[in-house]
Amino acid sequence: MARPYYLLDTNVLSTVTKLTPDQDVLDKIKFYTPYCAISSIVWYELLLEMKKLPDGRKKEFHQKYLYEHVQVTYPMIPFDDHAAFIASDIGSKLAANGIVIASIDLLVASTAIANNMILITRNPKDYLAIQNVSSLMVESWWE
Repeated sequence: MARPYYLLDTNVLSTVTKLTPDQDVLDKIKFYTPYCAISSIVWYELLLEMKKLPDGRKKEFHQKYLYEHVQVTYPMIPFDDHAAFIASDIGSKLAANGIVIASIDLLVASTAIANNMILITRNPKDYLAIQNVSSLMVESWWE
């Protein structure tokens, strides 16, 4: 298997579960799958989204998708001590400038930086402040 090059954000994998998913994005996910991974933080978010759903067909679909596709397809990159150091460095820089950012976004971005990966997200604007004070690389497959 190829070395993971892209770190997928939660919203990339969630697109598969939409009623009308973006076909171009689905094609990119399929094409780049051998080069993709997810962070343990994204795995947590996906599981949380699924577990908050009421019991029924939708929850069963999400559960099957997560356990039978996502978990077995994408290597999971842990949020480790190196990523924690990076996150604390970025978080302190942002705080010094009065910038507040979602902790989850900071942890996912730090995992990408720590592993020299490009973060793929639907919302690149969510990561602009982090990019301004770090080496974070971001792409959107929706553009």
